[in-house]
Amino acid sequence: MSEILSEKSCRAKPLYVVLPFVVTVFWIGVSVLAINYFYSRTGRFTSGSVLAVLLVGVVLILISGAGIWQGLAYWRRFRLTLSQEAITKVVGTETNMISMDEISHLNWRSISGEIIISSAADKIRINLDHFKRRDQRDIIGFLRTMVPLEQQEKWEPFSAAHRHTIDPHVPLTRRERLVTAFWLIATVLIGYQWWIESAWPYLMMALTGVWLTIRSYRGT
Repeated sequence: MSEILSEKSCRAKPLYVVLPFVVTVFWIGVSVLAINYFYSRTGRFTSGSVLAVLLVGVVLILISGAGIWQGLAYWRRFRLTLSQEAITKVVGTETNMISMDEISHLNWRSISGEIIISSAADKIRINLDHFKRRDQRDIIGFLRTMVPLEQQEKWEPFSAAHRHTIDPHVPLTRRERLVTAFWLIATVLIGYQWWIESAWPYLMMALTGVWLTIRSYRGT
């Protein structure tokens, strides 16, 4: 309880930096493979097809690289601070703050994973997907404890939809176990296909399958 009541500052997940980086690496790989393919057919790096692929690849890599810079800037300037006095959200140059005694309404959105905090003069939207799992639990616990219950709306469907976030030790339901097993089996089969054929699309599908399996096992 003392951890919930103490001031906490949350930053966005590094996904906004990692994702553009992964996309940049992806376009580099695709460009290299495409250039190698057209070079094997023409035998010249100066052929029109090779130069066209090179131009498109450079443009896509530069766009993705700019995304890394923008993502890093967003991550550094994004902060949510929870305290007994106020809730403050900073995004870039914009700052929204609502004092705890000014909160008139709190809406738990189960589908979008948003928490909307309203006062007479302002509104703060908290999207849980922007934060790490531990920060999500702290945010939920803080608001559920500090905001009067009569001002909270739709907690029951929200707590049911996000029960694994609230309590990571809660067991999976039968449906969740079946979905996890499906993604695991599909990932193993696609991974075997990649091992046999060494085709990069199968590798990308297998990595996606690993990610989906982990998310399903965690209940997210």
